[in-house]
Amino acid sequence: MNISRTLICFFLFSLQDGSTGLVSDQLSVYSVTEGADVRVECPFTSYKKSSFFCKEKCKQEDILIETTDAEDYQSGRYSIDHKQKGFFVTITQLTKSDSGEYRCGSTASSSRNSSKLIEIIVVDGEFLLKTECSSLSK
Repeated sequence: MNISRTLICFFLFSLQDGSTGLVSDQLSVYSVTEGADVRVECPFTSYKKSSFFCKEKCKQEDILIETTDAEDYQSGRYSIDHKQKGFFVTITQLTKSDSGEYRCGSTASSSRNSSKLIEIIVVDGEFLLKTECSSLSK
């Protein structure tokens, strides 16, 4: 019983730094403290094509930020930063309502159906997790 709780706490700690916690061919999970920023990697090279970042199903109304060229761009709390082997999307000042499923991609990858799936989990704070987990080890 204590071992499973310890493993859960270890899993939560491994996600807290905002880096990719779980990675498979289709899903990256980021766990970020409320109020912090997250930087999401999108491995699609745009080559002056459209880059996009959207929430949920990625319909036109779900697009949060999109560029029509390889230039860096910012809109509200969202920004796209192009690099040689893809681009990064940053969301600033995360709130609980930012938790959910996202997709990013490039029209150079043929369509919005060819996109990377991302899960963002916004947690209350590092202190809460440390308190819960430290009480389990006693």
